[in-house]
Amino acid sequence: MHGFKSKFILISFFIFSHVFVFGQIYQFKQYNIEEGLSHPFVYTINTDVNGYVWVGTGEGLCKFDGFNFGVSKQNDTLTSGFVTSSFFDSKGLLWFGHNSGDVTYYDGKKFNILNSQKLLSSSITDITGDDKGNVYIVSQNNGLLRVNKQFAIDTFTNAFSGKIIYSILYTENSNFLIGTSEGLSIYNIKNKEIEKISTISELSYISIQSINSGKKDKSFWIGTEDSGFYLLKFKDDTYETYEIVNVGEKYEFGFENIQSVFEDKDNNIWVSSFGKGILKLIPENTEEYKFNKVIHYSTLNGLPNNFIKEVFQDWEGNFWVATYGNGVAFSIDETFTFLYQDIQELKGNIISFEESESSIWLGGENVIARVEKITNEVKIFDKRNGLPEEKITSLYLDNKNVLWIGAEKSGVYRLNTNTNSISRFNLSSNSLENSINSIKGADDLVYIATKNGVIRYNSKTSNKEIFNTTTGLPHNDIRYVYIDSYKNPWIATKSNGIFVLNDSLKYVIEGNVNLNFSSIVEDNEGHLWAATYGDGVFKFSKDTIQYFSTDNGLKSNYCYSLIADNAGKIWVGHRLALSSINVKTLEIKSYGKEIGISGDCNYNAALKKESGIVYIGTTNGVVRYDSSKEKENKIVPKLNLTSILFSDNPYDINKPVELKYGIYKLKIGFVGLSYSDPMGVTYQYKLDGYDLEWSEITKDREVFYPRIEDGDYTFLLKACNSDGYCVENPFEIPISIQPPLWKRWWFILLLILAGIAGIFWVIKYRERKQKALQEYLETELNARTKEVVDQKELLEIKNRDITDSINYAQRIQQSILPSVNTINKYFSGAFVYYQPRDIVSGDFYWFDKVKNDKFIIVCADSTGHGVPGAFMSMIGTTLIKDICLRPDITSPSEVLHMLDKELQSTLNQNIDAERANDGMDIIVCEIDVKTHYMRFASAMRPIILYKNKKLQYVKGNKACIGGDPSAEKQFENSGFQLETGDIIYMFSDGFTDQFGGPRGKKFKIDRTKNMLADLCEMNMEQQHDYISKSFNDWRGRLNQVDDVLFMGVEV
Repeated sequence: MHGFKSKFILISFFIFSHVFVFGQIYQFKQYNIEEGLSHPFVYTINTDVNGYVWVGTGEGLCKFDGFNFGVSKQNDTLTSGFVTSSFFDSKGLLWFGHNSGDVTYYDGKKFNILNSQKLLSSSITDITGDDKGNVYIVSQNNGLLRVNKQFAIDTFTNAFSGKIIYSILYTENSNFLIGTSEGLSIYNIKNKEIEKISTISELSYISIQSINSGKKDKSFWIGTEDSGFYLLKFKDDTYETYEIVNVGEKYEFGFENIQSVFEDKDNNIWVSSFGKGILKLIPENTEEYKFNKVIHYSTLNGLPNNFIKEVFQDWEGNFWVATYGNGVAFSIDETFTFLYQDIQELKGNIISFEESESSIWLGGENVIARVEKITNEVKIFDKRNGLPEEKITSLYLDNKNVLWIGAEKSGVYRLNTNTNSISRFNLSSNSLENSINSIKGADDLVYIATKNGVIRYNSKTSNKEIFNTTTGLPHNDIRYVYIDSYKNPWIATKSNGIFVLNDSLKYVIEGNVNLNFSSIVEDNEGHLWAATYGDGVFKFSKDTIQYFSTDNGLKSNYCYSLIADNAGKIWVGHRLALSSINVKTLEIKSYGKEIGISGDCNYNAALKKESGIVYIGTTNGVVRYDSSKEKENKIVPKLNLTSILFSDNPYDINKPVELKYGIYKLKIGFVGLSYSDPMGVTYQYKLDGYDLEWSEITKDREVFYPRIEDGDYTFLLKACNSDGYCVENPFEIPISIQPPLWKRWWFILLLILAGIAGIFWVIKYRERKQKALQEYLETELNARTKEVVDQKELLEIKNRDITDSINYAQRIQQSILPSVNTINKYFSGAFVYYQPRDIVSGDFYWFDKVKNDKFIIVCADSTGHGVPGAFMSMIGTTLIKDICLRPDITSPSEVLHMLDKELQSTLNQNIDAERANDGMDIIVCEIDVKTHYMRFASAMRPIILYKNKKLQYVKGNKACIGGDPSAEKQFENSGFQLETGDIIYMFSDGFTDQFGGPRGKKFKIDRTKNMLADLCEMNMEQQHDYISKSFNDWRGRLNQVDDVLFMGVEV
């Protein structure tokens, strides 16, 4: 072996630049017994194939899901005693070494114990694996074991006789680095033979406690018991020439007990020591091990314990620290750090900020601290320099490098930053105007917000102006003045909006509101934001106002400060918390004790440095936010099932979910592992076969279904991390509940076969019964048929006799009705359209010439139709003829009066016991054949006159003939002088009431008028045909509803 020593040429490998920020506190989230950890002494940390974090402690293993620690019990097949080491192999098995010498491995579902109890009796110190899938286990006093893929074990003990083995690491080509109590050596293991190749002479007789691979080829980090840590780099594949560098001594770790040296994914080196905390070396680039920044984590700057076993980086990139006595420390992102908690004069309470070219100015109670940016030197200004003994509420550096100081009660002071002298500025004698809330400025103008308005001071002209309620301000207590990018001074006070001091610009919230505005800021898109005390945050754009509150995710509606960073976020200060609002997406996140905030944010104690770093003052130091260190988490959550309960009975989640038939309540617990922000993981789920749609987005980690019956289901689960990155394919859990007996396929098939057999038997049985029934029915049918035929013949005889009688009655009725020729003798023409519904009719007509050249025409519609109607028409005809020929009857109205009386008498309608309500609607028309003067009287029927080439509709009296004898009836005469060619139309209601047409409606009087308008120029015969055709066309295939009588007489 030829060693190439390079202990004294370290400069060629490293550039040392010790960079510490004064007063900077790093935050570590601590998990100890109070959080569920089984023991405060932690020896190893690892993750399994499902993504869970496993912590090996002095009392066994704990599994962590980001929320709770699950403590493994002995009945989980784990051996007793604490866990000393762990290793995740290429097959997905997680191996654990125990202090007792036992070895266990976990496949993601269950634990198994390696059958090595007879071979190992001392503590397992380290575990590693080679590129063939073999696992190598070393113990303090029992040498080395190799476990192949089939879990067969080979032992190598003779090569390590008398040596205590602490560490092992596979390199390549069957070569291993093995650290013992006597130094570091290289071994080659082939088949069942082990051969020592070389020894690192520089590390002789030094206990090698850890060996870890570096990211550079053939480079390794070595941790020793009391000689710090080294970088070992081999020159070639022979592993005979090398370079070794004592890195520890360059960083005052040359004699420390190093438990582990770990190189993370970003090539940072994490050195875990036993007594001196953690050293983090940050490389200048990824090509060489040259470090330009070093961070030393200890109890002085946030680490809970200086005795560190190891630092572990999980699959998400988070760092976990195994401490010896304080459990697990989780390294929170360095985006947030905490400053100036240890400046004694400030007592941690940072009330105001300002930044100059070389310094940061901090205002507190009774004191101002100036911190130099380069040297971190602190200079204190207090009452000895002329400051009042009260809160310094505001600091402002003007364009002449004069620091304006606002005091809570004593007004304004000015500090000359060149001479460090402080003088009081004569502001006002008014005590309210000396109570300063805020000072801001632009160019030569300084704006001072007080409890009695705003004072504007021109430092060039020394001119002072005051603005308050007397000059138009809505309130005197001005909480804040903000100068926007156009140098407009915006005012925050108690009002319904924010406005520029001269009222040239303003944003007003509509409605009767009066909000306590406390702060204003402008974002990188030029929009203004305003915070309130009690009513959240408002965003003011050109055309819209948006509102944000706890309903949208804001930590609190009480807002103390507001600042915009360079990354497009608005930061809102609250009590013990911060909220951030993304300007573009409007997503809101909140931060509190989980990132280390332990104080309340002070009013408008916020500063954005020239570098873009945001400072927020609290009652316990400064919260420092560096957006450049904020990393978006693109790793999606790892989904796991945590529990299944059927009707409150737990089910083994590692088994297929198959249940016997029943009706169950189902509760499913799950988790999306995302350790960077476990509370920010959101879920959507769906029980396929039960739910129709995906659930709403939720942060709940369990779901309950009150009633699940037999069937096949699939529980689908999706999750997104706090940065919105979601799993691509849903997590699936098939669930099968067996159907009941009567739903099984074989049972259904058996029922079908039995049903077929039963149907076949029924068919055969019914065929026999049907045949017998058919024979019986045929016999009965023949007998009944003969009986029916006989009855039919009898009915036909009777029907023929009745029909013959009615037909004979029709001939009698027709013989009574007068001939149309009688009218034609005295008038130009006439027609009678007479259409009974049945053989005989209830409608009738009568006309004849009576005394004194008078011609009487009657058109009547009796009650009923058919035989009853015919009887009425016979009575009516007889009575009309008799009445019209009486010498004392001189007018149509007298005819109707007499007819009404005679009909009631004839039908005995004046006898109450046997009253009949039969009657008739009738028109009696009298025409002087010489003068053509026409008089008519009507009972319920109109007439239509065609006179002077126009149709004229004339209504009749609203009283009928017959019916109620007690009714008062009035029949009046109406007279018209007719001329030659005039036509009188009379008709019964059977014509207008006939249903028909395309919609099956009545013909009605309007359609009758239109018809007469079409035919009145025709001769009487043509009119008769037209009316007949119109009626029959309208009726179509519908039955005739009543007797029809339509008469026309042309003068």
